[in-house]
Amino acid sequence: FPNGIKPLSDLAKSYGMKFLQWFAPEEIRSGADLAIEHPEWMIQVPGDRWLFDLTNPEALNFMISYLNTVIKEWGIDWWRTDGGPSLAQWRSHDTDPNRVGITEIEYVQGYYKMWDGMLNANPHLMIDNCAGGGCRIDLETSSRSIPLWSTDSACYTLKEGKLIPAIQNQTITHGMNRYIPFSQTGSMGAEPYFFRSGFNGGITFCEDTRPADYPRELLKQGIAEGKRLRKYLLGNFYPLSMASISARDWCVYQYHRPDEGDGVVFAFRRHESPYAAYAVVLRDIDENADYVVTEAYDYTPLPPKTMKGSDLKQLKVNIDSCPGSVVIEYCKAE
Repeated sequence: FPNGIKPLSDLAKSYGMKFLQWFAPEEIRSGADLAIEHPEWMIQVPGDRWLFDLTNPEALNFMISYLNTVIKEWGIDWWRTDGGPSLAQWRSHDTDPNRVGITEIEYVQGYYKMWDGMLNANPHLMIDNCAGGGCRIDLETSSRSIPLWSTDSACYTLKEGKLIPAIQNQTITHGMNRYIPFSQTGSMGAEPYFFRSGFNGGITFCEDTRPADYPRELLKQGIAEGKRLRKYLLGNFYPLSMASISARDWCVYQYHRPDEGDGVVFAFRRHESPYAAYAVVLRDIDENADYVVTEAYDYTPLPPKTMKGSDLKQLKVNIDSCPGSVVIEYCKAE
């Protein structure tokens, strides 16, 4: 980058886009300038990478100052964090055997201070909390960030095909949405079952769409469906099935908007499931009201039908294909 990073930021903004820069500020190579100039700022473990010591106030202040400088100079809108410490690194820095764990405590406090230092100096800044495969999506970091990329797991399991990443993506949504309503992970596959498995608060698509035979039109339909459904994700989230990574199980969850009286159900029949139907009890349904209900097994919804609230609440979901999925939208009839 002979002219620095700023030209990339300027290019993104010329298209009306935000600019995200990926950082791993805690992992320091032994031959890096910072390690050579300030070895006292490093936690060193033989055979392990060096860790920038956020328990050291001088080192912490330097890193906050450095990051704030590049955020401003490079025009960064989103700061993506990655990497992080190992337990061995923390324990190696504990000098008192009666105070094992104190380095971990002080380090994590320093980590929060680093984020706060960036957010206070850059009120526009958004943080993408990736951080070593989703290992730092705790309540404190979640109060300061959004996981646009919660884990790399799908990248590593893709060699086994798209079925395993789909289950992982469903399970991440099923679990994390209980306390983090907006997070993303790698969505792969244009077919409805696969695309919907990774849709959660947005679309982070990580499959190579450049080959001439890639079904781009199908992917466009999936993106259009995601844009249609994303309004529901502002509502209440309810897991309707047990949490499971078994290929024999179903995964079902519901979003409901109380003020609008509408919502959507995502249902997935996984690739080894012997069951073509699954009974669920929907939440927040007015049993005495009438609802307009629309099912979509592919990206073309079926004609809407009217159901009594009592019947909609005790819903039996049918999926003949295996694997297969269905999206069920409902709203109170006027």
